[in-house]
Amino acid sequence: MSLPDIIVVKKLEVRMIVGVDNWERVQAQPVTIDARVHTDVSEAGKSDHLPHSIHYGILVKQLEAHCAAHRYRSLEALAEGLAKVCLFVLH
Repeated sequence: MSLPDIIVVKKLEVRMIVGVDNWERVQAQPVTIDARVHTDVSEAGKSDHLPHSIHYGILVKQLEAHCAAHRYRSLEALAEGLAKVCLFVLH
């Protein structure tokens, strides 16, 4: 199944605890997030019914909330957590 539409989040800046060493985990650090969410919003275009779309603001707030609520040791684990947020927003 092809997903023709893309929701793009560029340069979302958050502060969060991320890192392996104890000195990295003392204070929140700046993290910049770029996300591309592949989706299909054609139903929203056909029906003009907003619940069939994805609200960009809600996606951004969910990404920010996830970063505020979690601490990661690696950027790879953070990326996986953010990917799950993006998938959740789609459904």
